[in-house]
Amino acid sequence: MNLIDRKKYLFSFLGAAFFFSSCHEDKLDLYAGGEFSNQTSHIYFSLQRWAASGINYTLNYPIGEQIYTQKWQRIVAPQDSITKSYALDPSGTARDTVYIPVSLMGSPVNRDRTFEYATGEETTAEEGRDFRVIAASIPANEVVGAILVEIEREAIKDATFVIDFMLLTNEEFQTNYTTIKRSSSDTTQVDLREFRLRVSDFLEVPKRWSILRRFFGDFSRKKFYLLRDVAHANLNELYVDSPSLILMNSWGGILKRYLAEQKEAGNTIYEDDGVTEMKSGQNV
Repeated sequence: MNLIDRKKYLFSFLGAAFFFSSCHEDKLDLYAGGEFSNQTSHIYFSLQRWAASGINYTLNYPIGEQIYTQKWQRIVAPQDSITKSYALDPSGTARDTVYIPVSLMGSPVNRDRTFEYATGEETTAEEGRDFRVIAASIPANEVVGAILVEIEREAIKDATFVIDFMLLTNEEFQTNYTTIKRSSSDTTQVDLREFRLRVSDFLEVPKRWSILRRFFGDFSRKKFYLLRDVAHANLNELYVDSPSLILMNSWGGILKRYLAEQKEAGNTIYEDDGVTEMKSGQNV
């Protein structure tokens, strides 16, 4: 991403959920393009961390008297972008808050600390009209915070917006922890200072569908919503950069069994054209 546009000074917020117990539990391979010291705190986008057990973890952010909550699927590979499609959200809420985790490398302190960021030249959403940042800081005595972005859904009804963020150095934090490999087999470097949020209100084909097709077959809106209703799938997980293949295989298997059961019962499921029989992928 070609980033750095304008600086935003942010406000602090109170508290954050326990993400993991301490910095020494960091499971990442540490590589940085700068120098570190025990007295220096560094921040980085951290949507590549996972819970110690289970497949989900939850972040809670108390801001004043309101608590914002978001559940994340277990993520193994580092992520430098997420896509939020509100076509998958049946609630019809006018606003929604997206959480972009930001973690600390260094020792926590007993006060909230705000950090500085920039938005990039490729950002297509307008702050104050299409979105606003509610808060961005590392809370007191914690090693993880977040940028909380409130989305105005009316503004994105007929468009896809991109918001690019870049973490900047200020008097509280350095950003020398710069890159990480996606995995031991994928040597592509992820820049931990940069993050892209894509937001839309219409159903888009996930960019990894060439992989997901093995589990779900050809893409269709009807099939997507059937996955949600039959497999209780969190459809946002289909939009992450590295979907869990174990989870995809499970959902694909549920879809395959459902389609077979319905066909045997004389209720063959067709695509929207009423002619093409719905099929699952070949790998399940």
